[in-house]
Amino acid sequence: LGPMIAPLFGGVLIDTLGWRSVFGFALIAGALIAVAAYAWIFETRPQISVEEGEIGIVRGYFELFRNPQFVGYVLQSGFNTASFMTTASAAAVLMKELLARSSTEFGVYFLVFPVGFFLGNWLSSRIGSRRSNEVMVLAGAMLSIATISVQAALLLSGVVAPWSLFLPGLFLTFSQGIALPYAQVGAMATIPRLAGTAAGVGVFMQNMGAAVFTQLYGLFANGTPSPMVAMVGLSGILGLAAGALPFIYRRKAAQPIKVP
Repeated sequence: LGPMIAPLFGGVLIDTLGWRSVFGFALIAGALIAVAAYAWIFETRPQISVEEGEIGIVRGYFELFRNPQFVGYVLQSGFNTASFMTTASAAAVLMKELLARSSTEFGVYFLVFPVGFFLGNWLSSRIGSRRSNEVMVLAGAMLSIATISVQAALLLSGVVAPWSLFLPGLFLTFSQGIALPYAQVGAMATIPRLAGTAAGVGVFMQNMGAAVFTQLYGLFANGTPSPMVAMVGLSGILGLAAGALPFIYRRKAAQPIKVP
């Protein structure tokens, strides 16, 4: 929710107080959150020795990454988040530099992203109980690549407008709302005793995927939609491959073993 509504507040701050105000706001908000966490969130895990904890974490990482389903879940969530964040970053650049729109206007358009995410969550909560994690993650990945393909066709054909940037973004976050909750649950359920470690790796992968692909977009950005199409397309293809991995692995595991 935070990253999705932040551009609206950031856009207003930039247009009214200048770009430096964003950092001041982040400093104040971060300090308040830190104080609230210290005051109201308490540690419940029993204390363990440093050596034992480090060994356990390292072993947990190796055990998790040997599991193909876990790898597929965390990579899919990472690439899916990368598609969204790259789209958001590119939309900001194109809105300002190519379409000459204000930061506030960008923030208002950006609100369609959380709407898509919540609609995806709503739909998945209605049908997800009747489908496996693997099916929901694969469905979200397929919708994501379909949306990316339509947007790429629009932008490469010269249709560059706010609606061609943000309307496909609505369906992109919709697909994320479908897949992400089940990717997170599936990752934590692969080895239940390592659920905490799995959750941490999953969040790391989301942030790392977003960071890598937005940085790549920044390196190739040239004021046209082409770098956006390339980076979002690549993340979408990789996300589909990762989303298919748990589904294929489960199908193979469910097949009866033939005894000669």
